[in-house]
Amino acid sequence: MNNIYGLARPYNFNKAIPFLLSLLLLLFTVLLGILLAATGRLTIGTSRWYFFIYVGVTLLLAAGFSFYPKLAWCLFTVAFLEVSLSASTYVFEKVHIGKTLFPKNSPSTQAQFMYHPLLQGVPTPNFEGVVDGVLIKHNKYGLRGATLPSRADNKIVIAAVGGSTTYDIGLPSGSTWPEMLQNDLGNKYLVLNFGVPGYSTSEHVIQTAFYLEKTGLKPSCAIYFIGANDIRNSHIPHLDEAYANFHLLSQLGNLQTRKQIEAIQISPLLKILYPTAQRLFDTVPLPPDYKSFSPSAEIDKRLEVIYRRNIRSIAAINNANGIKSIFIGQLLNRIDFKADKVTGSWVPLIKEKDIPAAYDYFNGVLLDESRKTDSTAIILRATDFDDSDFVDSIHFSKKGTIKFASEIAPKVSAVCGL
Repeated sequence: MNNIYGLARPYNFNKAIPFLLSLLLLLFTVLLGILLAATGRLTIGTSRWYFFIYVGVTLLLAAGFSFYPKLAWCLFTVAFLEVSLSASTYVFEKVHIGKTLFPKNSPSTQAQFMYHPLLQGVPTPNFEGVVDGVLIKHNKYGLRGATLPSRADNKIVIAAVGGSTTYDIGLPSGSTWPEMLQNDLGNKYLVLNFGVPGYSTSEHVIQTAFYLEKTGLKPSCAIYFIGANDIRNSHIPHLDEAYANFHLLSQLGNLQTRKQIEAIQISPLLKILYPTAQRLFDTVPLPPDYKSFSPSAEIDKRLEVIYRRNIRSIAAINNANGIKSIFIGQLLNRIDFKADKVTGSWVPLIKEKDIPAAYDYFNGVLLDESRKTDSTAIILRATDFDDSDFVDSIHFSKKGTIKFASEIAPKVSAVCGL
């Protein structure tokens, strides 16, 4: 009985090795959890918290059952893979390679986004949580930002529409560029943030047609900060007119609105294995994988036709409803786009070094179409923004949102002011 774990003479390494390795990995996991908790990146009750509980219990069981080495090795292997996948993908995301599998530090019982049959996903009303160290809040209308005033009499309402660069995923509530624009414009205006991560002009057409007045307030102006999420569709074979055969399918995963078991939120291993089962049973297909396709530096002319049409559609809907349209060309952190290869799956068929040129071209398209539709375009100089204005390759830092808002505020005031 004294040698149940093989640690007494004569040593039984078949039992001792899984026992000791499980304890060492458990110690590492506990220390990592303490570090994350001390730096505000691990909160009780979040998916990340339950991940640490799950891994810790698994390692305790592995150590406890090491007198059955086969069972102990199975349990240890599962825990080791969970920790390894979390740590490695977390590091890779920091250097802009793929997305992390490390569970989010947000409440596991409250989803940040919810399924929508037209838009694939929309922000969950009244959501509040810390996501990747950033405090995110949605108001009762599912818009990012503060609770709206009960009355907006005599205020000029402005809708800020866009993807994650308008939602501002890298910044806490109170620091987004629509909020900075509100500060610059003053109390005469009310800026509403309709941004949703991943949204392209395909979703913006739907938003413009049906949802700009969902708060009960009619905007005088709508600002569209667009380009990046359209460009990701470059060179997609047989590209659907509404991006339905790639982009919209990927949004279900991007916003995590596919129906899935709760355990997936706390298990990186299940996040990898579950899509295989999804392909067999889910009625909505997963987006295609284009890893075997060759990237191209050419401008996708079919995509350009679709992009131009969407801009015209947005402007026409707004014109019909008495709403002025302002289109702003996308910006990016150019220092990050140097690699002579495709990095990540968000833009699968353009090499990283060719992406800035694509942005410049489609910003030119935006300017051209705004002139044809009696809309306003703002194309800011890329050289006016540097690495310190971004938290990653495309999303603003607090310094960047302040600069961006101050750059566009005069034009917005001139166009939208009554």
